[in-house]
Amino acid sequence: MTLFLIGISVLNIQAQVRLISATRIKVDARYDSISDIPMSGVLASYKARMGVDVYRQIGECAQPMTVLAPESLLTDFLADQLFLKANQLLPEGVDFSILNFGCIRAPLKEGPIRVSDIYKVMPFENELIILEVKGSDVLSVFKSVARSNGACVSNVLLEIKGKKVNHLQIGGETLDPERLYRIATMDYLANGNSGMSALLRAVKRTDTGLKIRDILIEQIEHLTAMGRKVDAQLDGRIKTMTE
Repeated sequence: MTLFLIGISVLNIQAQVRLISATRIKVDARYDSISDIPMSGVLASYKARMGVDVYRQIGECAQPMTVLAPESLLTDFLADQLFLKANQLLPEGVDFSILNFGCIRAPLKEGPIRVSDIYKVMPFENELIILEVKGSDVLSVFKSVARSNGACVSNVLLEIKGKKVNHLQIGGETLDPERLYRIATMDYLANGNSGMSALLRAVKRTDTGLKIRDILIEQIEHLTAMGRKVDAQLDGRIKTMTE
């Protein structure tokens, strides 16, 4: 018979317990009378300004505008306004604009447009980014668009067949994989999200600091000043071809 001897080492662990006392304070209406005067003034001023701004009418929508794939009135309008603003900012201009469907969270109804309506359409704090991207990477971007069955684009003609790029033109010309293209987009996509990791390979990035939502408000006010309503017409910029 074989015997196995097992050595056991016992650690002497000394634990300390410390009692911490706490008092429960009920927060109720008794504290309403206690006011931070400087902060109250800031909040009152902010509330007053927001009350005026949120309900301020900035334009008129000619027809209901919703988001549908692969192309819709609202997606075309938003992409066109971003494209126009980017071309105002850059003397050399941009080649196209692109946003994703996910940044749009509400339709525009026919009739008066108020600031609050634009906050509903675009509630996120996305900013305009201008990128310079090689054509081969632009193609990768639109391959992702094709798989998603569309996006918000301007100055683009895209044919999708079987969730693949069948034909792509930028500014009326067939995509050149070796050329650099200037793109107006938002920070969320420029950071490689929504399947657009190819944008991370941009050779140049310009952060404008301008909120997409503020750009839209400004552009609508500009249309109103010219006596025009917010409107769009489908032009077939993105088409889904049958197999």
